[in-house]
Amino acid sequence: IFGSNPAPFGKRQPLHQPDKPISHIYFPRTGVASVVARMSEGGTIEVATIGNEGVVGLSAYLGNGRSSMEVFVQIPGEAVRMSSDAFRQELRTGTALRDVVRRYAQALITQIGQSAACNRAHSTVERCARQCGHRRPRRRARGRPPRRRRSCWWRWR
Repeated sequence: IFGSNPAPFGKRQPLHQPDKPISHIYFPRTGVASVVARMSEGGTIEVATIGNEGVVGLSAYLGNGRSSMEVFVQIPGEAVRMSSDAFRQELRTGTALRDVVRRYAQALITQIGQSAACNRAHSTVERCARQCGHRRPRRRARGRPPRRRRSCWWRWR
């Protein structure tokens, strides 16, 4: 994509902060970003994950150019980034990118809706097992098999 450059994508690296302008758009190649909502009592809830199928910073295109949630790197890897201005310009002139971003926005809305439904319908153990399975293909995208770990549900005990 014109105007994009390789960018660091390190573990726990903040990408966007709530109510702050989005300066860069990220296209994860091998890592995963986590979108979290901060609750009034101080806790956080993961709302979505964005891997190599997605775009971090859709609000620069769909909204007011500010992030409504916190976004950070959950699984380190590689990414490409571009300035928000260059992204918006590319979307105005490039129909191929605009079409892909629109389809991704629809997929992200579907993912968030599915996550909300699962949070209501399934136990914590069942949700954690789904998350482990959801991230496994993204880990493989880095070119190595996923690390063996204890089952996710142990973290919730």
